[in-house]
Amino acid sequence: MLVLGIDEAGRGPVIGDMFIVGLIVDEGSLSHLRSLGVKDSKSLTPKAREDLLTDIVVYARFIVVTRVTPDEIDRISLNTLFRDRV
Repeated sequence: MLVLGIDEAGRGPVIGDMFIVGLIVDEGSLSHLRSLGVKDSKSLTPKAREDLLTDIVVYARFIVVTRVTPDEIDRISLNTLFRDRV
């Protein structure tokens, strides 16, 4: 079975651009990534996120990264942005 994970960072005109990442992994890879500490990016230090990047890229079947500007955030609902961008 394949699993889709989506996470975002940043949000709103004060913070600047928001980045949305979606990735697909198979269940076995997900278990392995979790054992390495992959979880909500906001709960990880920048160093931990950087250290996990290679493993995530190796085990992911598909990855999409999209940038959303503050103007888009103000004009378009977050649900629509997630649906259309990931």
